[in-house]
Amino acid sequence: NSGTAGTEAVATVTNEYFTQILSVIFDYGGDVDSFAGDAVLVTFEENSTTARSDAATRAVCCAQKLLTSLSPHKVKDGLELRLHAAVSVGEAAAIVVGTEFRVQTFMLGKPLDQLRIAHAQSNPGECVATSRAWALVAGCAREARGSHISDGHVLVDHVVPRTVLTGTVKQNPRRPTSTDANGKPVPQMRQMRRIGSLSHFPYLTADLEQITPQLRAFVPPIVYESLSLHLEHYLPEHRVVTVGFVNLPYLQDFGALDLVPGAIAAEKPDLSSRRRSRAEGPLGIHRLQRCAVTAFTCIFDRQGFVRQMTCDEKGLVLIYAFGCPGRP
Repeated sequence: NSGTAGTEAVATVTNEYFTQILSVIFDYGGDVDSFAGDAVLVTFEENSTTARSDAATRAVCCAQKLLTSLSPHKVKDGLELRLHAAVSVGEAAAIVVGTEFRVQTFMLGKPLDQLRIAHAQSNPGECVATSRAWALVAGCAREARGSHISDGHVLVDHVVPRTVLTGTVKQNPRRPTSTDANGKPVPQMRQMRRIGSLSHFPYLTADLEQITPQLRAFVPPIVYESLSLHLEHYLPEHRVVTVGFVNLPYLQDFGALDLVPGAIAAEKPDLSSRRRSRAEGPLGIHRLQRCAVTAFTCIFDRQGFVRQMTCDEKGLVLIYAFGCPGRP
């Protein structure tokens, strides 16, 4: 009801809150996969030096830290922001679909399907772990207390790791790092102060001509056009738009079954064959791509804007809008 001023106030509060959330996530070695509305999907990868139980423990301890330090989070006028979390483990496939003008990346797999169920069982201030995740944490942590709820999930009460987790995780080599005053590696993203002001993101104010067409397809057109016109400070905007929210449960079934990297074959499947199992990786991948191309092209031809195609606690969804800046 406050128009542009209210929009800017919401953007400022949300960005400052997410800045604190991301700082904790990076402390525990997490990597942000995507932002879905007011939710954050975070991955904690296992590698040659860390076991899956360690990754699961870091995920639960990270959620525990967020809940104790940032929930509730008081903002002005007596308002409070609250968090709730869920943790699952397993193998997932990183999906890249789209067209030459819009590309989306997201994850699919059984852990996402299980995460959605566990998240629905958590209330504000709570963290729920799947039975598989809790078994790994209980076998790795020095102390793990929780109560069993429906579907074998566990409402986490308190977890104490055997070793100090923050600051001991090997940084992801794909993310550039710097060093703080104590010589501790710090991800570049942790150097931000306010997301609402791009002056704190020097790598975003670089020459846009250096962005290749392949990379540009990953950047929302609205953001790219605002940056190219040096209007980055006007990104928070109040306007009336028409939004479409489409759930894709059938395509999501591919991820909930056997759509893992090892199941994806190089050969192109016969899409016309109805006898192919829905669980076959190649068929799922190509149907996802065909669906994305059809939807993105339809929306773009009608002057719409593809906001996001992702898999979160609501399932596999496509979000688009009409009436956004730069689109008549």
